[in-house]
Amino acid sequence: MVKHTPEKPAQRSDSRYKGVRKRKWGKWVSEIRLPNSRERIWLGSYDTAEKAARAFDAALFCLRGHSGKFNFPDNPPDIAGGRSLSPSEIQSVAARFANSERPESHRRNFKWSIRLPQSQKERCSWMVMGFLTDLFWIF
Repeated sequence: MVKHTPEKPAQRSDSRYKGVRKRKWGKWVSEIRLPNSRERIWLGSYDTAEKAARAFDAALFCLRGHSGKFNFPDNPPDIAGGRSLSPSEIQSVAARFANSERPESHRRNFKWSIRLPQSQKERCSWMVMGFLTDLFWIF
């Protein structure tokens, strides 16, 4: 007698966005793999799939530049100095980009722009502001 076990369907993602998946409890999470490496950068958890996808797009821009395949190709991020950021800075920029105000739904020809700090002092205060913002959302 041959026991027939139903095949498991290919793991299905509830997300239509690259780099985004849904947790059992309803939060959307995002992460991205570093080029030519098995290492990943955790981009955070978000209330909506769109925010998680925007975090992915920001990180992808930092890693690949304009040549990346974005979730929102009509509105790619434009992050000055993005290609020279460390993984922890990419995390911070991605979270800020994901949570930034967004224009009317997918307005064409709108470019997101995030200004990065130029000096070491400015970079330090920028990181502290991001940390305080994160604390605000936790409590």
